[in-house]
Amino acid sequence: MQARGTRKTLAMFTAYFDESGTSKDSTALTVAGAVSSNQKWRRLEKQWNEILANRVVKIFHMKDCAAGRGEFSGWSSSDRRNFIYDLSECMGRHVKYAWSCNIVLDCWTLMNEEFTLREHLGTPYCLGAAMCIYAVEQWKTRSKISSAIEYIFESGAEGRGGMVEWVQKNQGITPILKPKALAGLQVADLIAWKSRRLLHDMVSDPLSMTAADYNASVAPIRRVGSNYFVMETEKLTRMCTRMGIPPRPRKAD
Repeated sequence: MQARGTRKTLAMFTAYFDESGTSKDSTALTVAGAVSSNQKWRRLEKQWNEILANRVVKIFHMKDCAAGRGEFSGWSSSDRRNFIYDLSECMGRHVKYAWSCNIVLDCWTLMNEEFTLREHLGTPYCLGAAMCIYAVEQWKTRSKISSAIEYIFESGAEGRGGMVEWVQKNQGITPILKPKALAGLQVADLIAWKSRRLLHDMVSDPLSMTAADYNASVAPIRRVGSNYFVMETEKLTRMCTRMGIPPRPRKAD
């Protein structure tokens, strides 16, 4: 008989991740997503697609839903809020754990002037993807999961090719690129947009956000156990020091 506390999970797991934000229009670049067993992902996909079909939505894009455009053109704010609530309830029933890495782009630019960040860590998207994968692998160890976890990223992301190459080289894991039609990637899209938007609001005008505003904003992604981290100047500095990333050579006067 196996001793209590030593049993290992043998189920297959998949983690889905998507990105939100660009250097042109965002405070931060966010990579976020979630992990669950393949069995639970299949259940989620069935229920998620039923929710979309009932509202005559083909593919969920959080950015379009928030702005009331595309498939959500003409929807009232109440309709969109209730739709998000239904999706988040579905997510809460089937997703095991979620992560979000939010890289403040002004801080990245500043630290890239001080350290050779880009040469060693690639782009902010590479860093976000790598940190999320690292976090999932740590969760896997703590959860005593013995099987490999498959990592799926959205195939339309800018810089996806460079991200895959960087992760392969530095983490020995090959992310798989697939289209947003997958329910798991739409879950990741919801988490990524919500966490990036929350950070944007807090950074751009922190005094305007009340406790009620914060709770309302975070509610759709609070139904899942999660770890959301923000990479700003202090954390990027500590990371460079810990990893031994060299300072950028100073230009001669």
